[in-house]
Amino acid sequence: MNAVIISSRSDILTYLADVRADASDYAEAIADQVQHSDHPAWGSDWSTWLAEELPGLIEETVAGVDAIA
Repeated sequence: MNAVIISSRSDILTYLADVRADASDYAEAIADQVQHSDHPAWGSDWSTWLAEELPGLIEETVAGVDAIA
């Protein structure tokens, strides 16, 4: 697995655009949830965390946003 270094919210948004373009309408909300989660330290390798946690976080966020709309 390649290292994925996340140092900022911008990096989260870029990662989402690169790997989950299907979730682009929810990118800001997903980035909010990532920022408020128990994630790895900023500036470190997030690859394992992203692989394990991001799919569920995306599903939860999309369902939550859709429930509000």
